[in-house]
This record gives sequence, structure tokens and C-alpha cells, in this order.
Amino acid sequence: MTQKELLNIFLQGAGIEADTDDSIAIGYLNPCSAFAGIDAVMQKHTSDIDSLLEQLTEGSIEKLELFIRRGFTYGEYQALFDSTIRENSFRSYPVFRSLWITTEQERRRWTFTRLKDDYDDYIEVLMKALTPFASSLVNFFFGICCYRKGFSKSTSKPTRFSSWEVGGGKIKTFRMYVLRFTKKITEEK
Repeated sequence: MTQKELLNIFLQGAGIEADTDDSIAIGYLNPCSAFAGIDAVMQKHTSDIDSLLEQLTEGSIEKLELFIRRGFTYGEYQALFDSTIRENSFRSYPVFRSLWITTEQERRRWTFTRLKDDYDDYIEVLMKALTPFASSLVNFFFGICCYRKGFSKSTSKPTRFSSWEVGGGKIKTFRMYVLRFTKKITEEK
């Protein structure tokens, strides 16, 4: 996927409107700060790769190369902490395959300092798994593709901002927009 496609999936998943040409920039959003967007990107990414994997023959080099780039979703990550999953079943779970975990001792090493429901731990583990193999996805998540966020001139009626007199509420209105935006992002975490 291209950076633009990743961005569109990310914004849609995070529930953030895409900027239009008439938007006023109010700041930058690093994709790692909106978990719902990350989850949407990983759902699409893993789904696309799974579709390609089904078409390839077992044991082929192409299948291995795709599998290495697959990564895992947040739901799949949580299987890492499921103590009912035994060593002989590890191959059935993408998170174990992506992290090359084959023994219970290796699993404990990965889970010892991490929490099942911690998004930051999920992102850390995901990036360790993907960094050598899926650089465009890693670059997107780690801010090389910071998204400039603003609000539309047409919805916010900026002419009011410039023509309001002193004490007319320009700063309060701007703060309201910023607070709404940051509240929406922090609620997702």
C-alpha cells in the first residue's frame, strides 16, 4: 500500500476527517498516537497479505517473504498472553509465527515485561517484528509520515476569526477546536 492509502485507512479508522484544500493547520498527528487508526491499518494490511498467502503454494519462497511482512493485529497480539495455548499450537497463531516463537520459554521472554492490554507494548512488539521487513509500514507509524491536521475553513468560518473585534472570543473558539480534536484522539487510547 502507498503512504496515501495507509493515511486514508488510518484516518477513517481513527474517525478523523481528512483535511481539505481549504483547511487551516492546527498541528501534527503522529500515527502512533491514534490506536484506532493503527488497528484499522493493521486489519487491512494483514487481510491483504492473508489473501495473497492463500494463493501461494505451501513452502514457497514467495509465501515466506509475504508472511514475514504480514505482522499481526492487536487481537492476534493478545493471543501471546493466552496461557491455554500450548507449544504444539503456536504455529496456528500469527503472532507466534511473526515473532518466531516456538517454545514456552521464548513466549515468557516476550511477555515478561509487557501487558496484554497495553497499546504501547503492542506497538513496540509489532515494530520489532516488522522493522527489518516492512519499512514503509514502520515509517508510516513512526512519524516519517506525520499527518498535518487542521480544520476546514468552510466549517469553521474563519472570516469570523479575522473580523472579530478584541474580546470577541477568537482564542476561546480556537481552543475549543483544539480541545475537541485532542479529546477525540485521547479517548481512542
